[in-house]
Amino acid sequence: MSQGVSEGMSQSLSALQSGGASPLADASAPAFGVYLHWPFCASKCPYCDFNSHVRDAVDTAAWQEALCAELEDAAAHLWANPPDAPRQVASVFFGGGTPSLMPPECVAAILEKVQALWQSLDAIEITLECNPSDLDEARCRGLRDAGVNRLSIGVQSFDDAVLSFLGRRHDGAQARAALTAACKTFPRVSLDMIYAHPEQSVRAWREDLHQGLAFATEHVSAYQLTLEPNTPFYAQARRGVFSVPGEDAALALWNETQEATVRAGLVRYETSNHARGGVAGASRHNLEIWRGGDYAAIGPGAHGRTTIETSAHGRTTIETSAHGRTTIETSAHGRTTIETSAHGRTTIETSAHGRTTMETSAHGRTTMESRRQNEVQDKKRIAVSRIASPERWLALRSTGKDTLSEEQLLSADEIRDEIFLNGLRLSTGVSRARLTRETGYQDFQQALPADRLTSLVESGLLVLDETGLRTTEAGAVRLNAILGYLLALPAGDKKRAQEEQAQEVQGV
Repeated sequence: MSQGVSEGMSQSLSALQSGGASPLADASAPAFGVYLHWPFCASKCPYCDFNSHVRDAVDTAAWQEALCAELEDAAAHLWANPPDAPRQVASVFFGGGTPSLMPPECVAAILEKVQALWQSLDAIEITLECNPSDLDEARCRGLRDAGVNRLSIGVQSFDDAVLSFLGRRHDGAQARAALTAACKTFPRVSLDMIYAHPEQSVRAWREDLHQGLAFATEHVSAYQLTLEPNTPFYAQARRGVFSVPGEDAALALWNETQEATVRAGLVRYETSNHARGGVAGASRHNLEIWRGGDYAAIGPGAHGRTTIETSAHGRTTIETSAHGRTTIETSAHGRTTIETSAHGRTTIETSAHGRTTMETSAHGRTTMESRRQNEVQDKKRIAVSRIASPERWLALRSTGKDTLSEEQLLSADEIRDEIFLNGLRLSTGVSRARLTRETGYQDFQQALPADRLTSLVESGLLVLDETGLRTTEAGAVRLNAILGYLLALPAGDKKRAQEEQAQEVQGV
């Protein structure tokens, strides 16, 4: 047992892992994930644009208290348990930043708080992202005893020269030692690797990837190096310091990834993710996000989604400590009213002909055309995001104030876009049943520009059949271009969607 984790706490966390949080736990009750963001790193990688920060010192006790308080606030407001259908936690994901810098005692206290607030599924997945430089057998045992049952390790490469270029703090030997310790301690281990860095050959990538696959972990994430704005790599590439492989070279590296993972018995179930047994070995937390599941956002910069069920005549009230009271009321005639004490009243009215009118008492009236023919009246999808600055977030949370930076009721078309942005990443794609259930559209030709959809299908990039819409192998490698063309998103909206997706799915 790790030092500082009490026997009583260890027993209660064992109950959480085994689903024993409550005798009332019922697999048929609504389930959701909890994403918890730890924003600190020992150093900032030059390719990283996540909400991560380097600090000389971190008051771990204050952060533990604040994160637990945010869990309580989430449970009391957006994630309150309705008595007739109590929500259950299906997964907890510690992302970052570098959560492996958290003391095991802090991880244990947070998981104990989750157990106290919600019921949990029997097969709850509790993942923590790690850097190899933070992992040895003692730390692995400490995290296991704290309640973690799955590690995601940011190896990136086993080649010392590549690791130096990527700005990583570990070398190849440390990566191998960390994986050895993790696989010895945890039943489920995932490793991240990065390819398509400057002048990388297919042979070099094959050898690097082979070392990772030799550990027989159940999951490998292979990400192509991308140059994100506002990162040192982006600035260096613009100055001509280096260049990444072109499209043909990147495609050859992609093909090698697919062939090597298949030989190792791993199935690609998502654009960059491969698991033993396909979905059976997948990251359950991120898989549910890609499938459109709900998840709570905890910590600075975290994003979340929640679905509010309402009847045709019902009223749903969401309490938030900083923004007052938000009431979502839907009448029998298709009018939805959102009232907030700070922002006035917004009325969203949809006619039988697909016209949506948004009227706000302070800001006037906005009219939007919607192609949707079957309006879904009983579900409201809400997107939330937290303040990104660690210091500001902690100051607000420590004084009992809300840390939400945005709380947005998604429109029908925004829900549609998220379904395709996330769902087409999966090898199974978007099913017809999901499309109708979540958007009201009866078929894909209604939901998407029919001419563009037909063009992509005829080009061999998408498959549209009785089960749904999905990419081909050729389409999977060109997914970003397909989504931009298919959804016809304005550049700003597309960038925002991609940023949110990156924050939601921090790595698997």
